[in-house]
Amino acid sequence: MKKHSIDLLLEKTDNKYVLNRVIAKRAREIRSEEGVVLGYKAIDQAVQELVDDRYSFSVEEED
Repeated sequence: MKKHSIDLLLEKTDNKYVLNRVIAKRAREIRSEEGVVLGYKAIDQAVQELVDDRYSFSVEEED
């Protein structure tokens, strides 16, 4: 598993919880689309894609 800087990742979102949810959601998509067996490989790929700005996300705020 690659080591990624949390500071670099937090530039994408200011909230660690949101960051976790975004990466987890993308990793699940990768596992289902590409048939990646190991979860760690999907997580690594999701993090790298986020760092490279290959996908975006939006956060809905509740009242």
